[in-house]
Amino acid sequence: MKTKATSPERKRPKVWSETQYANLIRYVPSGTFYARVRVCGKLIRKSLQTDKISVARLRLGDFVKDQRQAVLSSAPTDSVKSLAEEILKHSDSDYTTKPSTKKYRQECLQMLERAAPELFAMPADKVTQAACAEIAKRLADRYSATRFNGILTVLRALFDLAVKRGWCHQNPASPIKRARVSQKELKLPTSEQFESLLAYLDQHSPRGAFLVRFLTFSGCRIDEARHVKWSDVDFASERLTIRGNPIHRTKNSEIRTIPLFASTKALLESRVDRDPDAHIIQNHEVRRALRNACQAADIAPLSHHDFRHLFATRCIESGVDIPTVSRWLGHKDGGALAMRTYGHLRDEHSREQAKKVVF
Repeated sequence: MKTKATSPERKRPKVWSETQYANLIRYVPSGTFYARVRVCGKLIRKSLQTDKISVARLRLGDFVKDQRQAVLSSAPTDSVKSLAEEILKHSDSDYTTKPSTKKYRQECLQMLERAAPELFAMPADKVTQAACAEIAKRLADRYSATRFNGILTVLRALFDLAVKRGWCHQNPASPIKRARVSQKELKLPTSEQFESLLAYLDQHSPRGAFLVRFLTFSGCRIDEARHVKWSDVDFASERLTIRGNPIHRTKNSEIRTIPLFASTKALLESRVDRDPDAHIIQNHEVRRALRNACQAADIAPLSHHDFRHLFATRCIESGVDIPTVSRWLGHKDGGALAMRTYGHLRDEHSREQAKKVVF
């Protein structure tokens, strides 16, 4: 049985056509140009009463300026201080934001207010690009590149909110460029210095020595190490599960599993009390003991995070490829960050291996 062929759907004629100019469209049936602009979330469209594009472009600029001024003049403008308070209030109520991120955001706002107290007293619509540029220069002279970028992110967020509220039509901080962060030079201890460091901690801070060994042998971040329980250790399969904070998980919000290296296994097996529900790390940080140990070993001051670098360095020097080390560290970029940070180690290893090649 033959089926009756269906006729193709008739396409509706095109009424509006875009132009190469922003906010300028054309009504096809009459050829008249229209202005179309969104101001503070409101879409406004109006005829420019001409079919000549040169005239339409001249009228468009005046129309956009008038519409934005009309909306801004009718919107009640508040100070930048109120925007900062609103951002902090929203951050506190956002359960998806990590506590460390909230604290960092608050610190950046406090630093911004200390560096530019006059900004927080100004109405949002009175802050100009020149004022933001001057404040940025002040911040760059006072803070590191990393901290500058953090404060700049908060500064932009303030005026993004102001634009959303209709207090200004563009963000005056958007033209400011982020500072270039130079690669940090790693000053890690040699094997002999590391042993001297541990010897001091074994004598003066046994718990600190255990924490330093665990960080070095696992590559955990300090916040991840604090939340590792004995139930996360699988001695039979020789695996260690890193879960991170119970609410926010690890830094990239994922759980990862790493091998239970021989040194890590020996360290954990040395502990007698292994309650599955108990945390492995009993003390959360050893800054003072670590500072004293570094002085005693005559090495540069080390932070908790430096032992994560030491873990990665030892792995690469032992011949482990960078993508594998990157997975153990919990990176999600396939090794790009690890390559930037530890790539020189691979070059040194390559040169040493090249000496073995004979043609």
